[in-house]
Amino acid sequence: MSRLLVERRGRLRETLWPERSPEEGRRAPAADLEQVFVAPGDLEPLTEIARRASGGASALRGFLERAVVVEPHEAPATFVGLFSHVTYDDTPGRRQRRIQIVPPESASNVDRRVAVTTALGLTLLGRRPGEYLRLGSRAGYPRMLLVRDVERPDAGRGR
Repeated sequence: MSRLLVERRGRLRETLWPERSPEEGRRAPAADLEQVFVAPGDLEPLTEIARRASGGASALRGFLERAVVVEPHEAPATFVGLFSHVTYDDTPGRRQRRIQIVPPESASNVDRRVAVTTALGLTLLGRRPGEYLRLGSRAGYPRMLLVRDVERPDAGRGR
């Protein structure tokens, strides 16, 4: 019985991302998926955003409480931080998107800059390429995201 479930799950993943190579199909252990990172340079701006924001503030505070503070070059992989450019696959539709995570006052749909306090921004924050993430939608069905690539800004903060 369990083999049948594993085969079904494998087909489901293959249906969601059929272009994926076997290397990309490996998932990190569940414990690793819960671990999120924050760079020391992002800690103060994110704390300030959480202090003054209303809607996503409690979720951002929760993120900051559980995040591991680590220098980007010491992390196990590049991770999403403030001002990072993120490429991810989004279902349904299997569309690949590229956005930038920014403070709420810099958000812009036209320029694909997503506020860190939104559901999407908070879901991606601290995550690494190869991670599968679940995100609810306004229509009530879950969306699955696959983080493909993360580009972190240099010390100059690449705004």
